[in-house]
Amino acid sequence: MSNAKEELLGILGLTSSNIYKRTLDKGNEHFTIVAAKLSFQQWNNGDLWESDGYITNKFLLKEGHTASEWNTFLNDINFEYDDGFGGQELFGTVYCTDGVWFTRGEYDGSEWWEQHCYPTMSYELQAEEHSTTTL
Repeated sequence: MSNAKEELLGILGLTSSNIYKRTLDKGNEHFTIVAAKLSFQQWNNGDLWESDGYITNKFLLKEGHTASEWNTFLNDINFEYDDGFGGQELFGTVYCTDGVWFTRGEYDGSEWWEQHCYPTMSYELQAEEHSTTTL
């Protein structure tokens, strides 16, 4: 069993003492959490009122969120889930500044958070600083 809140804070490099900063400081890296969308999907133990047998809870942290909304989001995702063998239960995307985002992955009973970054633009494609053309 894993705790969704602790796992998210762990991949971001945050601890209980700095979670309210909503930033990651590791060496030269520094980015701020912009927004997040997580969902927790759990089998409904055969109750037929759910068409596919699953109950899904969604947790949103919108862009421009306040400190209070951040606290609420952390409290809402403070739950245990089964990350062992079987179907994936925790899904989501966490957006950060500077073109960084995390997505939830799963394969054959193994689950993880994967970090993505926009590629750096090659020098030949970058705009020239002092390009002046006169006709």
